[in-house]
Amino acid sequence: MEKVDCIISLNITFNKEFPYEMGLFTKGETHFSEFNQAYILPHYYEKAPKDGVFDFDLMVETHHEPLLKISTQLAAVYIWDNYPTDIKGIRVHAANNLLEQSLYYKALWESERAMRYFDGDLDF
Repeated sequence: MEKVDCIISLNITFNKEFPYEMGLFTKGETHFSEFNQAYILPHYYEKAPKDGVFDFDLMVETHHEPLLKISTQLAAVYIWDNYPTDIKGIRVHAANNLLEQSLYYKALWESERAMRYFDGDLDF
């Protein structure tokens, strides 16, 4: 597997119902005219990153050198179950660039999830 040449877009969605999942949707370009599959692979962390931004690589699976030197667009999806609650962002790397997306709105989403859990009855 090799990193794609460049990443074009990164979209992040949340499943607001159980099971709580985060979906990463990417588009990129590769110089391989023929490839089997594109993947988003997470970096391995023993501890969560200090800045709260988790890294991924946009990869393409190929078995040989490109037959034609053309740019081919591709898409990949990664569904993350049980993602960390302290996540602050996502960064996806390609060979020549990277895209980072902050999750500043996640705190609002988490509070909405808590409100649904308690049915809005949060008497203190």
